[in-house]
This record gives sequence, C-alpha cells and structure tokens, in this order.
Amino acid sequence: MRPFLALVSLVLIAVPALAQPNPPTPGPETPAPVIMEFDPEGVNGTTQSPDHVVTQAHVRELLPSLVRVRTDFRAELLQSAEML
Repeated sequence: MRPFLALVSLVLIAVPALAQPNPPTPGPETPAPVIMEFDPEGVNGTTQSPDHVVTQAHVRELLPSLVRVRTDFRAELLQSAEML
C-alpha cells in the first residue's frame, strides 16, 4: 500500500511540472498621439476669474459657559470638618 501511495503522490507532483506554460498575452496597444491646434488668440497666460467674490460664512452663536463658579461650600466644608 505504501509503494502505491508513493507512486500516486509522485505522479500528482510531477504532472503539473510537465504542463506547458501559457503563451504571453499581448498587452494593450498604445493609442496614436493626438495633435491639437490652438488659435493664438485663445492662448494667453492669464486665468479667468469672476467679476465678483462670493463668500459664505457660518455665524457662530455665543453659547453660555458650562463652567460656573460655586458660591456656597458650607455643606462640603462641614462634612470634611466632621471627618477630622
């Protein structure tokens, strides 16, 4: 049984090694260059910009502070004095 398994595993390993490699596939063709002609009137070194400026800003609301100054510490003071 062992020689049979050895033969089968040898065949299974050797068969893919004998396979022919795939032929190389041709790559995509490069397109022909495109020649563009511009009128000299249309070629200037400036950029176009609008005649007016549009700005939009979000107005933030002033919110009240979340930090409040404590005015009475009497209860906490008495508790800490009692602990002593």
